[in-house]
Amino acid sequence: VVHANNAINLKTIEENTDAWVSEGMATKKGKVISINLKEMGYDKLLGTGSASQAYKLTISAASAKAVEKTEAAGGEIING
Repeated sequence: VVHANNAINLKTIEENTDAWVSEGMATKKGKVISINLKEMGYDKLLGTGSASQAYKLTISAASAKAVEKTEAAGGEIING
């Protein structure tokens, strides 16, 4: 069993995306927003909340719900 030390959920990503893009911590290319959550210190993505945009998220681990919601919005999870 892998225990997450620092998890983040989709709701938190939704709330912070605009700030992260303007601060240069995330990039927006067309409709896809790329965020390297691993570089930001997170190690697991959880499915609380929803993805209203297409996210390309780099992270070590993600729950099945988080992957499902991210892909349903046109995004992808990259194992980082």
